[in-house]
Amino acid sequence: MALKDLQNNFINFLYDEKKADILKFVKKGKIRKEELFQIYRNNLFRNLENSLKITFPLIYQYLGQEQFSKLAEKYIVQNPSKSNNLDNYGQNFAQNQNEFLQDLSHFEYSCHLSYLAADAEAVNQEDLQKIPTEELFDLKFQLHPSCFLGQSYYNFFLKKSDQKRKRIINYLIYRQDNKVKTEKISKSEYIFLEEIKNGLSLFEIYNKYDINIGELLAKYVNKNVIITILK
Repeated sequence: MALKDLQNNFINFLYDEKKADILKFVKKGKIRKEELFQIYRNNLFRNLENSLKITFPLIYQYLGQEQFSKLAEKYIVQNPSKSNNLDNYGQNFAQNQNEFLQDLSHFEYSCHLSYLAADAEAVNQEDLQKIPTEELFDLKFQLHPSCFLGQSYYNFFLKKSDQKRKRIINYLIYRQDNKVKTEKISKSEYIFLEEIKNGLSLFEIYNKYDINIGELLAKYVNKNVIITILK
């Protein structure tokens, strides 16, 4: 058997004890072959679970150790890690759970990605002031790579965040001074940033919605959420 196939069989057995083809290639010793693999399996699962705890602290706090471990183990079996770098491990965590946990999972994973996002040089007010007013509205902008927008009927900014609200809550996630910040934002702010993300010019946004373009542009340039002027 080729080395690559042996490695794949080894990994497959770690995640699924039914895929035991690798055992016939392991020499007998004082310790049973299955027990040797169980040591590897335990270490692997604990490392991945700890990674998930770091990425999803609110879910861990909400579920508690026992329930979180059960959820993590199920996720790990269904989503084997394919890299030594665990920075991006955890996408779609809790996707098969209730609506609250699904939304909270998306919120926390976005926070995690925001922290890891590449840095980018920001546009500032002085740059904008140099642009003639008649040209400014024709410009398109980009959001900072650490910026994520989301919506949910659950308010993750309260202690009892699992209570469903009647109105949807818009939120913004971004990084500032190496810290991830999360904020509730208004419907008009969400629309403005979403349409910036979609590539609309200021004039196109102005024509579609009754919102204060100038005020929102200044606000999010100052926060370094809006960064790049597209030519």
